[in-house]
Amino acid sequence: TRWTGEIRSVNKMQLVSFCMTAILLFLTACSDAAKRISKTDIPAFLAITDQYPKASAQAIPLNTNIIVTFSRLLDSATVGSAIKLTAGGVTIDGVVNIKDNAFTFDPVADLSPLTSYQVEIAGVKDLNNIGLEASEQWSFETGDAPDLVSPTVNSSMPAIASTGLSNRPSISLEFSEPIDPNSIVSTSFLMIVSTQSGPVEVPIYTYNPEQFDLAGVGGGIINGIIISPLDKLGFGVLFEIRISSIKDLAGNVYDSNANLLTYAVEPDSDIDGMPD
Repeated sequence: TRWTGEIRSVNKMQLVSFCMTAILLFLTACSDAAKRISKTDIPAFLAITDQYPKASAQAIPLNTNIIVTFSRLLDSATVGSAIKLTAGGVTIDGVVNIKDNAFTFDPVADLSPLTSYQVEIAGVKDLNNIGLEASEQWSFETGDAPDLVSPTVNSSMPAIASTGLSNRPSISLEFSEPIDPNSIVSTSFLMIVSTQSGPVEVPIYTYNPEQFDLAGVGGGIINGIIISPLDKLGFGVLFEIRISSIKDLAGNVYDSNANLLTYAVEPDSDIDGMPD
């Protein structure tokens, strides 16, 4: 009875005031925490993490594209005029294509032979409206001919035609030259398993070891790829990695006849160490 009497004696205005004060204190604490998180989690400036051609590179093919990779996803509205390519003070026109954290500059015509070119990057921003600390410049020199050679697979780990693999294998492929990320589509990399009823495509995931895992592969320069099935394969099965449509930075299409990428799973034991 005594407690009931004390509660009833509380002034309604005092109760409302107390609740409002508590809410304001809670909102202030949340705001301060958000500010601390935003200051510590988002780096001060955007950064260039990779580029092609590299600074001071020589003998670059005349039909090359330029690709620049950044530390975070880009705001597409800031990319169109972010790159300036010049030779002897003359600006080279080209088309810019953005993908995730990188963009590609495709000159409208082949570059001139044995010429020094200057690249300047400025004005590009990430999705948090944060740009570079300052504009960045570098130069490269062209060779005397275009690149007319199709890219191929340079090496495979495990080796091509390997047997006795885990039933959830990871195939790491290295290409003979950098691949344009804009040329990659959902069907560029397939894993085909041989069955009694014929070849069957199995779901896979792909990963660019030089970038974080982006939808497909990633926006940056692609020198290699890791391919794995989403689910375990059957024991003893033969499978093939098929690659199509991808292009190098000169626009040459991958030579699908150069490599037959076949492998085989261990026939009679679960060697991946994982429970079924």
